Amino acid sequence: MENGKKIITISGVHGAGKSTILNLLNKQLNWKEGIEREKNPFQSTFHAMLFFVCSFSLRDLMVLKDTSTFNTIIDRWSIMDIEAYIEAFENIGYLTTIEKKAISNALKASPSNLILPQLSIYLETNVDTILERLAKFRVPSIHHIHERDPIALKELTKSFSKKFKGLNNVDIIKITTDGKSPDEIVCEILEHPLMKEHI
Repeated sequence: MENGKKIITISGVHGAGKSTILNLLNKQLNWKEGIEREKNPFQSTFHAMLFFVCSFSLRDLMVLKDTSTFNTIIDRWSIMDIEAYIEAFENIGYLTTIEKKAISNALKASPSNLILPQLSIYLETNVDTILERLAKFRVPSIHHIHERDPIALKELTKSFSKKFKGLNNVDIIKITTDGKSPDEIVCEILEHPLMKEHI
């Protein structure tokens, strides 16, 4: 960014542990906490995805307008993550082609396109691990669509893996989270050569 601050994003399928890892990293690094965004109130896939575009656009606009020089870690690289969700949901028939086009057009007009992180951390997690983590919460979140749907989760993990493979314009740290505690994951991130380069 122009003022010299760095933006690091944390991506992955819902249930991969992004929020937990983000909070732990912020404590370790004493970086500015990412700006919160509104929770999704919709249950239909189409409306929820349009809402995600809008809420991430507002969040990213605030990040872009922030004139402080504090480095920031934010939940999700909006453009990449939303594109992964759109692709996955279309592949399994949860979005029609027309709905996908509408969401993609809204995304093209989003200020989120201006967010290019210096580093993106991708938390790769298998479906069984995600379902195991989510099962610890007795009541499913009303803010995540298809939260415990194995078909959606399987397609999302494929879509995210494809999206974060072979990116040349941003440094990517891919961390497999299966069988690891949050502290172990954070340690692995902080010890990664790319992370050391950016902090």
